[in-house]
Amino acid sequence: MDSAHGLQDGLRRLAHHALAMQDQQRSSLGRTLQDEVCQLLVAINLHLLQLKQALRVRAVRLDADLAATRRLVARSAGSAHLQINRRTRHP
Repeated sequence: MDSAHGLQDGLRRLAHHALAMQDQQRSSLGRTLQDEVCQLLVAINLHLLQLKQALRVRAVRLDADLAATRRLVARSAGSAHLQINRRTRHP
C-alpha cells in the first residue's frame, strides 16, 4: 500500500507540476500576444499620424492651387468683360 500511496503522491505532484507549467506557458503566451498587439497598435497609430500630416500638406497645396485658379478665373473674367465691353461699344 505504501508504494501505491507513493505512486499516487508522485502522480499528484506530476499533475500539479504539469498544470503549473501549462499556466506558466499560457501566461507567457498571453504576455507575448499582448506585446505584439500593443506594438501593432503603436505602428498603426504612427501610420495614421503620418497620413494626417500628409493630408495637411496636400490640403495646403490644394488651397494654394485653388487660390491660383481663382486668380486665373478672375483675370480671365475681367479680360473677357473688357473684350465684351469693347466690342459692344464699337460696332
